[in-house]
Amino acid sequence: MSPSSSDRYLGIDVIGDVHGEAQKLRRLLERLGYREKSGVYRHPCRLVVFLGDFINRGPEIRKTIHIIRSMQMAGEARVILGNHEYNAIAYARGLAVRANPSKHAKIEAQLAKTLAEYHLRAEDWIELIDWLMGLPICLEMHGIRCVHACWHKEAVRTVVESSLGNHITFSDLTETAGPRSRALKILMNGIKITAPASITLRKAPLSFRIKWWMNGHLTWREAGYPEEPSLPSSPLPEDLHSSFLSYSLSNPLTFFGHYGFPKPASPLLPNLACLDFGVAKGGRLGAYRWSFGEKTLSEKGFVLV
Repeated sequence: MSPSSSDRYLGIDVIGDVHGEAQKLRRLLERLGYREKSGVYRHPCRLVVFLGDFINRGPEIRKTIHIIRSMQMAGEARVILGNHEYNAIAYARGLAVRANPSKHAKIEAQLAKTLAEYHLRAEDWIELIDWLMGLPICLEMHGIRCVHACWHKEAVRTVVESSLGNHITFSDLTETAGPRSRALKILMNGIKITAPASITLRKAPLSFRIKWWMNGHLTWREAGYPEEPSLPSSPLPEDLHSSFLSYSLSNPLTFFGHYGFPKPASPLLPNLACLDFGVAKGGRLGAYRWSFGEKTLSEKGFVLV
């Protein structure tokens, strides 16, 4: 797919976390110029990439899956896994998760709305899990990168170059301590660091998501994404700097979701954008409209509903 090929596509619309908000998804697709034809949303010259987390939380999960899956099956969209989809797979088939009652209960609570919509629809649920297990974990295509939470070069290599491939396998659900398992967690959940209880306003240590693309020369409060107000404005200790990736401006344009960041839509770096704007918590559903040849992200590329 490139401007000089015979392919009909001229660019890609990357859509962040949908979380069962089917009505907002329809509105976003229509604002982007997609029209429903024969049960599939299509655009005459563009393709969609969904960044994962399209189940759970929202009011119309099955309808959301139908829209996304029908587009993917028709070749109108590419879809990658988010941590919520991984947890659905683990719940349905993961022996290791079942062996851990507290983790199983937590995932079951997270999946409550999804499971309710599939109640008495056992065949549909099995079909959904089979489909999810065939989806890629990350994509690098036509000059852009797409991942749910964090583009980590070594983690991507560990997954993509593995004999198990760029999708979830049964082994991933039973072996949860090896290099591939750690890589999957980074790609779909991001990177976390822990602040000792002594520097927070809490009674226990606080584990929180970080701005992995930065260089680590930040304060405790600045390091979180979004910033964690209970943390102090003192510098991070040097031994934590290695947790950050210092994402280079020479890297391809990269899109991720996961973080539910409510601030106005703008690039985090000239080549990096988060497209999760907290739709699951009353925020907006967002996309970035990328066209072939675009080398630097801009605010005008964001489309939100």
